[in-house]
Amino acid sequence: MLTILIFLDIKGAFDHAWWLAILVLLKNFAIPSNIFHLVRDFLNDRSASLTLGRVSVSHSLQRGCPQGSVSGPLLWNLIINSLLARLSKITGCETIAFADDLLICFRGKCLDDIFELASSTIG
Repeated sequence: MLTILIFLDIKGAFDHAWWLAILVLLKNFAIPSNIFHLVRDFLNDRSASLTLGRVSVSHSLQRGCPQGSVSGPLLWNLIINSLLARLSKITGCETIAFADDLLICFRGKCLDDIFELASSTIG
């Protein structure tokens, strides 16, 4: 049995989490509407502000899990879980994940087949 390991660090994962994807995934889990609305309201109308002396700058945010929040890792886990679920259905593919780091293991008897599987999976 031959194995190829691919290590991925998803750059800016928490900062780039798409809110619409999070909300769709929450709907798919059929969570109670009051919790859905709480998360939706938590994500809407967010901004980042910086003040240096007398100068202030504010920027509207459209994506990202709020860093330092209790819910940030949970919201990211919703997104990564959908990827892990898809990868788990691929024969010869195993994954291990921690936060935004992934280890994808491809196994098979023939190196060419493993390369083809890895290439078609990773894209």
